Amino acid sequence: MKTVSASHTLSQCALACRCWGGDIERALSEGAAYLSHGVGSLGPSVRFIAPIINEGEIVGMIKVGYLKNTIAILTEENISPLIFFAITALVLSGLMAWRFSGYVSQQMQHLEPWQLRQALNTSHGVLEAAHEGLIAVNKDQQIYLMNDSAKWLLGVKGDARLPLALEAVVKDNQYFSLEGLDFIDRLVRVNGRNVVMTRVSLAEDNTATGAVFSLRAQQEMQILSNKISQVSHYLESLRVTRHEYQNKLSTLAGLLQLGHKEQALELVLAQSKGNQTQMDSVRQLQSLPLISGLLLANIGKAAEKGINVDLTELDGWAELPQGLDEEQLSSLIGNLFSNAIEALAFVKRGFIRVVMYESASEYVLAIANNGPIVNVNLDVLCQLGYTSKPDHLEHGIGMHLVQSIIEGASGHMELDSDDDETVFTVYFPRHSVRSESC
Repeated sequence: MKTVSASHTLSQCALACRCWGGDIERALSEGAAYLSHGVGSLGPSVRFIAPIINEGEIVGMIKVGYLKNTIAILTEENISPLIFFAITALVLSGLMAWRFSGYVSQQMQHLEPWQLRQALNTSHGVLEAAHEGLIAVNKDQQIYLMNDSAKWLLGVKGDARLPLALEAVVKDNQYFSLEGLDFIDRLVRVNGRNVVMTRVSLAEDNTATGAVFSLRAQQEMQILSNKISQVSHYLESLRVTRHEYQNKLSTLAGLLQLGHKEQALELVLAQSKGNQTQMDSVRQLQSLPLISGLLLANIGKAAEKGINVDLTELDGWAELPQGLDEEQLSSLIGNLFSNAIEALAFVKRGFIRVVMYESASEYVLAIANNGPIVNVNLDVLCQLGYTSKPDHLEHGIGMHLVQSIIEGASGHMELDSDDDETVFTVYFPRHSVRSESC
């Protein structure tokens, strides 16, 4: 056996392989691993060459190679479909992105992001600046928009997160239905509070998708109605007074022209006495000038229609009941007095009796007339929109406002009607009684 040294063997190996590549010297001499391109016995190829090292000595090398033709075939068979798929996916993604961006732009009303942000901030500001409560309800009966005024009217906590189920916020949600026609300024009762509601439906492709409701406290409507009623009474009083004095001045001028001075003087004194009598009849209401003026105006209106007004039981109140101000009391008396005058439109020798006094436990106000019998229950009579008059548009709210004012002051009203007299009597508890019950 012939022993051959490792260096001799490596030299022979390098000599044998040099003719078929000539790229293994670095692996055998330097111990480097590298990628090489060369031409072998089968043609051009790509080879990776790495040394074999044993205890720090290079004892051989490993060479792995692939023909370039084989790599080209693999690339064409495997990589080309992937490249085609990637290009196709890129094109489809671009088309989908273009269509989606158009859809998003249409949904955003072709607004730029900064314009959309500005519109949202403006919308939020308008909602909070609105004095009336605003609520937006979708078709699933969910509240997705609500301002602070609406939260206060419905008793919702300020930190409540939207959307909220409508039935969880409103006890009786029949007025929030999306069915039927829209309405304006309808007086409804929501969560124990009387509010004035307006509904505007939101529709898409003739299908209701929701609605916006505006809510206002009934007290605002009462204040407005009181002021309008007072102005109407004052205007009516001025018209009646002007007409009456014009007639009296004409009569006085005729008497003076005819030389009947004594009769003219009697006419003037009678008028003065009548005015003084009316002033004396309301002297008990010195602390309530608004009520005094209202009664004097209605007395003149009743006198023009031949109706006698009895104020002998008008003792007045030392103070107003708790929860009732003079404007509300004026509206209450004005509506009851006007209803009494209208009830006596076809009654001869009609009279109206006004009673006002206070006891140790309550305040009492009553207005009576000798008009026709009222056969309707008081609850029905005070319903919003109920009226016995043919014109339903301008009537049907007075008695409801009266009932609302009375309930707001913790009072109650009774109706007694027979052939002789119809009496509306209102009772308010005194402050001391209310504080003891609390």
